[in-house]
Amino acid sequence: MIAQAVVLFVLLGYASLEAVRVILGGGSEVSGAALVGYGLFSAIVSVIIWIVLLRMANGQALVEAEAAGWLSGLVSSLGVALGGIFVIVVRGSSLEHLAPFADSVLVLFMSVLLMAIPLNLMRKSVRDLQNPMPDAEMTRVVQDLIADVSDGGPPRADPAGRPDGPRAGGGARLRPGARTGRHPL
Repeated sequence: MIAQAVVLFVLLGYASLEAVRVILGGGSEVSGAALVGYGLFSAIVSVIIWIVLLRMANGQALVEAEAAGWLSGLVSSLGVALGGIFVIVVRGSSLEHLAPFADSVLVLFMSVLLMAIPLNLMRKSVRDLQNPMPDAEMTRVVQDLIADVSDGGPPRADPAGRPDGPRAGGGARLRPGARTGRHPL
């Protein structure tokens, strides 16, 4: 997840620098209709993929990072569409001289705004690395297995109803380290 955050951060930084270069160079002529069409199409695709990934994530860091990337794509696509709308609206008006800067200004604005996404991904990654606890269900299973082995606790039944646990076979207590023919987890 840290790698994806760094890549997203670098891409947004590059987009910002390129937007500044174009602005300082006097802007660039763009087709408003092309910007709107591309921006809307890209936004629709991005929102669909973002929603699908969010539903699939279930706390999986890599899927969450991928979803964050698509959210960033959604926001930047909407920015491109807004730039196209601006270019179309100002055509023939006293603000027409601003049209060559519209796309670059919006890219710069959106890139700075979206920097929060990779920063949050990095923050979450560092937090996860500092506290590498497994999920609650896995912790419970391991604690139950340890308790059964160390305390000689009651036998457990698996979903098929067979005895399961350290006291298999008529309640005889197994010695620590005895082979049961099963993997402990």
